[in-house]
Amino acid sequence: MSYYNDNYSIARKRFYSIYKNFNGFRDINEDVIKRIDELIQKYKNTHIEETSFYLRNFKSREYMNLLNYLYYKKDLTYDEKVLFIIRYFDPELKLLNLYFESDTTDREDIEKEENDFIRNSQLDANLEFSSKCHEIIGISDPYIVKYELVFFKRCLSKELKFNIKKDFINKFFRTYPIEKVNLSISDEELETIIQNARDYKKKYGVPSFNDLLFQLSEQKSIINISGKSIKELFIFMMYVLDEEFRALHIYNEYCKWDLISAECRRELGFYNKNFIESERRFAEDNPDNPINLTLF
Repeated sequence: MSYYNDNYSIARKRFYSIYKNFNGFRDINEDVIKRIDELIQKYKNTHIEETSFYLRNFKSREYMNLLNYLYYKKDLTYDEKVLFIIRYFDPELKLLNLYFESDTTDREDIEKEENDFIRNSQLDANLEFSSKCHEIIGISDPYIVKYELVFFKRCLSKELKFNIKKDFINKFFRTYPIEKVNLSISDEELETIIQNARDYKKKYGVPSFNDLLFQLSEQKSIINISGKSIKELFIFMMYVLDEEFRALHIYNEYCKWDLISAECRRELGFYNKNFIESERRFAEDNPDNPINLTLF
């Protein structure tokens, strides 16, 4: 068994070590997907062993063999090889849907968590997610979910997703630290973003904080956000969730964080220091904006 585990680890590490060749599925279209599906069928017809030996580990052994096969297959790009794995084991993206519905925590956030009880709960939730992945497709590899998310975003994302349980709030502010963002913007640019935010609310209503940050992270093109400017993401976020800048009013009115938290939850339905800091920075970076006339 140790020999098998060693070979599995080697195959996995070797294949994913060439991730620098990944091009974000930019060249993947319906024709490529169809061609990959045909190659998968040919592979299944010629490479899958008919065996009952170690049946419990058959899927993981099948995964190891596929990684080795694809590693040496020179007529496919790395993107096509990864797509081959996704379409082979999880063509309906069941793992990605489970990921959206699971209360998992990114490794970076677990490492930063100082409370042992919370950290252990996060680890348990991640372990449960891994076990469910194994139940669904017979293997559990975080790389597959990672690439499914990119594939979904690049090739399949046609409608906005809501009711996301996975925490995208911490991920968003870790990716875009507010202290590094300059929110200064021209009147013309601001008018466009405000109109986009109002169009969004007219069509979808006001979403949850987490749902909106998921969409801004993974579905920008659907909501008419270019994403070329980080400030565009932040300003769109503020005008969708809090066009009247109530969070900043509350911050200026109350002097204690527990009171600020309670009022924000009552007024907005959520509380987040990074969101308040975003509004504060926006007011600071745009001193001539009319919003400042009501803040102080």
